[in-house]
Amino acid sequence: MGTIVVGVDGSESSKRALEFALREAQLRSARLHVVRASSRWSEMVTGAEEPLPWSDGLGKAFEEVRQDEEPELARWLDAARSSTHVHDVAAELETRAGEAPDVLRAAAGGAELLVVGERRWHDPSRLLLSSVSHAVSSHPPCPVVIVPDEDGREGGSR
Repeated sequence: MGTIVVGVDGSESSKRALEFALREAQLRSARLHVVRASSRWSEMVTGAEEPLPWSDGLGKAFEEVRQDEEPELARWLDAARSSTHVHDVAAELETRAGEAPDVLRAAAGGAELLVVGERRWHDPSRLLLSSVSHAVSSHPPCPVVIVPDEDGREGGSR
């Protein structure tokens, strides 16, 4: 059985990506791996004056962040299951430390598919993909699906 990895951050575009990934996992009889890069963790580490070594104290701090954030992941998954009526797909929830593109590429190593939401930055002269969707599609560890931003309201100014 293969695995589909989906990156989530709570945005509307990532919720649409989660719904797409659930339906695709059901079609492929695949497992779903729901991954969130911890923004709280990144703030803790990047706020330090020097690079922080991985230690017991740092590991415990991340474990606390992970325990705080994973119930939120479960709520997002439950909402996606309800809206798609897909309840028979096995899913693993994970919060990982690091920058989103790096976390998603690492999680998707060996996966059938990586799914992310598209958050376009609107400018009258051009439309740009968000840095995460651009980064994972530029150096993909597996095939990537970028679920389109439906109405163009998320992501930035027009």
